[in-house]
Amino acid sequence: MCRLSGNATLLSSWQNLIGQIEMMIVAAGPERATDRMRYAEHVGIADAIDNGDPDKARAVVESHMAAFTTRYLSDEAAAS
Repeated sequence: MCRLSGNATLLSSWQNLIGQIEMMIVAAGPERATDRMRYAEHVGIADAIDNGDPDKARAVVESHMAAFTTRYLSDEAAAS
């Protein structure tokens, strides 16, 4: 999606983050890895884009990233 946006800054940011995101998912352990993938959330983002609804796409991405951050911070707190 980042590549398709045509936004070089967005694509570069994503390329810098994806490896770290994948490591966090794996580090959460196999019992949590599937839950961390959030397929349905990605479908919601794609659907909003496909429907030409940038406000909905923005809202779904913001919600998705906020939920990821919350899960990651919970994992970190539990590990401490």
